[in-house]
Formats: sequence, C-alpha cells, structure tokens
Amino acid sequence: MTRFLATLFAMAMLANATTASAQTRITAGETSSGALTAGDSRMQNGAHFDLWTYSGMRGEKIVVTLRSIQFDAFMIVQRYPGGSSPLLARDDDGGSGSDARIELTLPDNDDYLITVTTTERGETGAYRLSVQSNRPVAQIGLAVTSVAARVEKPQSEGKSVAPTARMLVPGRTVTGSLGSSARGPLGSADGDWRYAGKAGETVTIDMRSSEFDPYLTLYSMGPSVTRVAQNDDGGGGLNSRIVYRLPADGEYVARAERRHPGRSGSYTLSFRSSAHSSLLGIRAAGDMYLAANSAVLGDLDSADPKMRDGTPYDLWKYVGRAGETIRVTLRSDDFDAFVSIGTVTNGVFTAIASADDGAGGTHSRLDLTLPFAGEFVIRANSLSPRTPFGDYVLRVESFR
Repeated sequence: MTRFLATLFAMAMLANATTASAQTRITAGETSSGALTAGDSRMQNGAHFDLWTYSGMRGEKIVVTLRSIQFDAFMIVQRYPGGSSPLLARDDDGGSGSDARIELTLPDNDDYLITVTTTERGETGAYRLSVQSNRPVAQIGLAVTSVAARVEKPQSEGKSVAPTARMLVPGRTVTGSLGSSARGPLGSADGDWRYAGKAGETVTIDMRSSEFDPYLTLYSMGPSVTRVAQNDDGGGGLNSRIVYRLPADGEYVARAERRHPGRSGSYTLSFRSSAHSSLLGIRAAGDMYLAANSAVLGDLDSADPKMRDGTPYDLWKYVGRAGETIRVTLRSDDFDAFVSIGTVTNGVFTAIASADDGAGGTHSRLDLTLPFAGEFVIRANSLSPRTPFGDYVLRVESFR
C-alpha cells in the first residue's frame, strides 16, 4: 500500500473518525506527548494512528511537527469531518531525520484533524506533536470559542449555554484562565476539567500560576457528586498538587480555583496517569523513576542543569537488586548520547559506569551487574556542547 493510497483511505475514514479512534485537542504553542500502540486503530495499510484536533482561524499560519525516534513519522492535516476539500497537507520526512513537518496557511475558522501515523505497518512507539502559530496568544481561546459556538449552536436565540468542561489527557499540560467572578455549577465552570478514569489508576494533577494562589479539587461524578481530594500548596511554593488513586471507573472533574476570591489570571494544569505511563512501558518525563524493562521519552533543553562543559543532563532513578544485570540504552537523533549510572550522595553524582557509543551510531549503551541493592541514578547527557539539545529515549532492560 503506497503512502498516497494510505492518505486516500484516511480521507475516506473521516466520517467515522470519532468512533475509529479517540481524538484529543492540541492548541497553538503546545507540545504534547503520545504513543502509538498495538491497540490503536489502523489505517488500511496496517499502520496505527492517533487523531488530534486543532481549532484554527482563517489566514493563520501554522507549523505542525511530529517527532519520534521509535518510528518513521507520517502526518496528515485535514479539515474536520464534514468539511469540504478535507485533505490539506501530508508529510513524511519534512522535519529532521524521519520526523514529519507541515507548514500550512489555514483556509477558514474551523476545526482541523491531525492524523499521527507511521510509514510502515505495525510500527509503535512514543512521539511528540507540536503546533506553532503566528496567531497572537490572546486569540487562541477566541478560535476555540468561535468554532464551538458554530458547532454547538444554542437551541434558541438569546438562550445562554453553560460552557462544557474540557478534557484532561494523560501526559499533556493545558492552559486556562480564571476571571474574578464566582464559580459556576460543577462541570460547567471555566476551571473545570473532565477525565474518564479506571479503577486502580493513580492520577497526578499539578496546578501552577504566577498570578494567584492556586487551589485544586477533584470530584467523582458517580451516582452522587463526591469531593475525593483537594490541595492548596502541595506542588511547591503556592502551587497545588493532587495524587489520587481512583476507586472506581467513571467520570471525574478537576476544578482549578484561586485560594483568595476576587483574584484572576492564567494557570497551567499538568496531568499524569499511571495507566498511561505503563503504556508500552513508557513513563512521562517528570516521574523521574524507571522500572525494569521500561523506557522514557525525554528531552534536554536550556532549562536543564548543566555539566561543567555546559551540556545539559537529566537524572532518572532505578531501584535494583544486588547481582542484577541491567542494560541501559540512550538513543537520540538530535545529539551524541552519553549515559552514566551511579549514585548521588549530598547532591554529588558518583559514576559507577559510563558509555558514549555501543548502540549503533551516536547512541549509547552500557551493561552492568549492580554491586549492591538500592537506588541508582542514571544520567542522560549529551557528549558535545555544540549540539547539546533534543529528544531522547532512555531504556532499562533487566536480566534478573
């Protein structure tokens, strides 16, 4: 099946897209993490795919980038199902390496569908999807509102409609704002975010703001509405954090509020789930723990701590057993990978073993038999200060 035929099939499946695969929303300036798994829907050529929606404005110029170092990325941008001339652009290797990149001027105020898939059938792995826009920040919420108003038209003129709570997606950070007015009914206020959870799933919600003191509450929307968790300053400083194990399947609502009434401003809400983290054995960067036979998709950037030579690094923890043999692999298409494993005492990292190459090309791999039981620290680092930044995949395999 050629890529062109796969694209034609993607166009044909738009009418059933809502049932074929779950859709999540991405906004301008946002970078979201996802994963293609063996359980995802398939294109006609057998390639797995995820669907994302983006609310755009007429004349808006966007750059959509799909990055993965676990599969050859392929991406399609289309009008939302029901629109005319649905196919707008498709790309295979327009980004660096095997990444996909699309530059596009949007033809209308509308929702657009982004299909994340692979060039080969059966490929799976973690990815990052980003959308950059020339739209002023103040207009981002306007586009979402205008599209929603057109799609979800009120029953009668002049009748007010309460806003619908937006959805939380594991691994994503969303942005919102709170006015100074009183909060509305649960599930309909500006600060309400919904999530469909599973029994036994542990969720972590972080609310941050530099403009007011955040306050976060989690409700179960079961047979009766129940407040199950709340937090004021558990996220460091004035920020809020909730870590909660869901007792039952069902819908939950996280309400973002301000501690002191009358204050207003913007906030971010980061959401992580143990169910999503265990998908393909991949954990979200920020958990900072790796289990045996798991991997993490991370990135090195200018905000990370630096070595003496100026190269950034991330630290990941691994709890091992004495005599356990592990293999640590660090792969990146953006920088020359350098990986070390050791211990940290009083903030000082002491390496037990390090590796520059060993996994092909500039990827690194080290094999080690752990000398004692306890907590070890794995350091993901770039070798050269000339090209120190980029995405990576860090994997730990155990041969217990």
